[in-house]
Amino acid sequence: EVAIINGIYSTSSSGALNACSLIINTGAKLTINELNPVTIQNDLTVNVNGTLDILDKGSLVMVNDGGIVKNNGTTTVHRFTTPFKKFDYVYWSTPVSATAITTTVFPGWTVASSFKYVPTKSWALATTMVPANGYIIMVPSDVTLSEAVFTGKVNNGIQKVMGVVPASSYLLGNPYPSA
Repeated sequence: EVAIINGIYSTSSSGALNACSLIINTGAKLTINELNPVTIQNDLTVNVNGTLDILDKGSLVMVNDGGIVKNNGTTTVHRFTTPFKKFDYVYWSTPVSATAITTTVFPGWTVASSFKYVPTKSWALATTMVPANGYIIMVPSDVTLSEAVFTGKVNNGIQKVMGVVPASSYLLGNPYPSA
């Protein structure tokens, strides 16, 4: 069966959700919390003015790698860091399609100190995150815990790392909207 969200639905009050496919309609909102995941066997559709909000440590699991994601609404994935010290770096990977490394996604962070690991060159400046690759970003200097908010179409299916050099090291990351 297809699960259709027509109102406000939260897994924190309603429990885990399992569906063959999931549609979030116009004006509707689904919030996924850390204790109750959403598991979809096939397709996900977020319609215009529909909202999918995945809170920190929340998980959206799409079982079928061929499941289609249609995102015409708003999808956000929230992630909090563990405590850190000034000038530390935090490792990140994007759970949504390509993400610009900006202060919109990383408010207060030193985004000019964002790097990706390039096997043949070591570290290189990064301005965009692509799925499955890992990145390091310098933490904000005035707080000890911070949030990143990723917005866009969630990743599904096998995510490939391009340009693999044999016998080299890589920094990889979880490319999915799941803890």
